[in-house]
Amino acid sequence: MRSAEADVHQAELNLGYTRITAPIAGRASARFVSVGNLVSGDSAQAQTLTTIATLRPIRFIFDADEAAYLRYVRLAQAGERPSGRTVQHPVLVQLQGENDYSHKGNLDFVDNRIDPQTGSIRGRAVLQNDDLLLLPGMFGRLRLLGRPKYDAILIPDEAIGTDQSQRVVFVVQPDQSIQPQPVTLGPIIDGLRVVRTGLKPDQKIVINGLMRLRPGLSVEPQETQIAQPKPVDTRKAG
Repeated sequence: MRSAEADVHQAELNLGYTRITAPIAGRASARFVSVGNLVSGDSAQAQTLTTIATLRPIRFIFDADEAAYLRYVRLAQAGERPSGRTVQHPVLVQLQGENDYSHKGNLDFVDNRIDPQTGSIRGRAVLQNDDLLLLPGMFGRLRLLGRPKYDAILIPDEAIGTDQSQRVVFVVQPDQSIQPQPVTLGPIIDGLRVVRTGLKPDQKIVINGLMRLRPGLSVEPQETQIAQPKPVDTRKAG
């Protein structure tokens, strides 16, 4: 009698194992076994039934080089930007074939070490992915907030010259002569180059004909308004 009861209990236990509930929500892949097949759940010979990928939200893994990491740390130490370890900074992601960084998310993890083999540190951002466009395994480019908004001087790239290892602009002096002035450059914003240091808002610079210039040369400046370059549509007609 007790042997029969034990068999029933074992059968009920085995029946309970036929219903498997995933610990996460997401999209399931193809099934690897058919309904009715006998599968093994032993840790050494466990069979995979399917795989599930969490899509909403989805995590974006990226690697930053050591120089970028140090730049962000120094901005935090100077009080210009909170540390990414304490604040979830906004990020923007651009996928292949897109012209804009239109996918928004937030930084939620920064690793605790630099990889000595690659010289980079790993970070992670979370995107809500409400339209389910992003899938695991996709590649994209990520922008991370570097510093708060600030007023910057913007000039065309053609106004920038080179003096040995320095980047310079030619500034018009009060006597109409020109002198090269070293500048520190930043990124391109809306087609114009950011000048971080070396140029004041009230200074006039030469934009055209840099190849003919030399220090001390007198010029007759003609003021002009810097036009913002038109965006180029790189999409192919089809």
